[in-house]
Amino acid sequence: MKKIIILVLILALCLTFFSSCNIIEDAQNADALLKEFVGALGDRNFEKAATYVHPDANISKTDLEDMVNKFEAEFNLVLSSNVEYKELTQMYTHFSSTVIPKTQQTTYTIGYKVLIGERIFDLNAIVVEDLNGEGIMSFELVLGIGF
Repeated sequence: MKKIIILVLILALCLTFFSSCNIIEDAQNADALLKEFVGALGDRNFEKAATYVHPDANISKTDLEDMVNKFEAEFNLVLSSNVEYKELTQMYTHFSSTVIPKTQQTTYTIGYKVLIGERIFDLNAIVVEDLNGEGIMSFELVLGIGF
């Protein structure tokens, strides 16, 4: 009986170890997607940036251009002046699945402190991978104080 319990525990540990490697790799891919999106916005390549947006987000390249123009005017800076990633503040992964109706979704919540020009902003994004595709569902740059 002890041998069976030990074998089951070893199998459980192996499954946990091997499945966590995929989670880490998938989170790194979501992080890379976010950084490519921000790079495309900085290059003012809104067509390319729109390819990184999740299909269900209903955000067009014109919406992205308006967002960047408003951001630059509001803070009197140019996004293409380089976004420097200072600190990863959050990286959460959530997976959900249902049988009826068939759904499967992985959500990555990513946050950074970024330096743009001379100012530090909080960059927060949600990257979703589901049956409709993969992409950024939510994106914000926030400047403020708080606790």
